[in-house]
Amino acid sequence: GQLKSAAIYGAGAIALVHLALIALTVGLVFALATLVGPWLATGIVVLVLLAGAAILALRIRKRVAAVQSLFGGEEQ
Repeated sequence: GQLKSAAIYGAGAIALVHLALIALTVGLVFALATLVGPWLATGIVVLVLLAGAAILALRIRKRVAAVQSLFGGEEQ
C-alpha cells in the first residue's frame, strides 16, 4: 500500500532529478563549446565531474574507515 506508493514516487523523483542533472551537464558542454570548441568543452566538463567524483569517493573512504573503527577495527 502506502510504502509501495511512497517508494514508487521516490524512485520517480530521483529519476527526474537525474535527468535534470544530465540536461544541466549537456547545457554546460553547449555553453562552453561556444567559448573553447566542442571537444575541449566536453573534456573540461568530464574532468570537472570526475574530480568531483574523486573528492566524494575520498570522503566516503574516510567515513567508512571511521565506521569500521567503531565496529572493531579493519577487516579485509
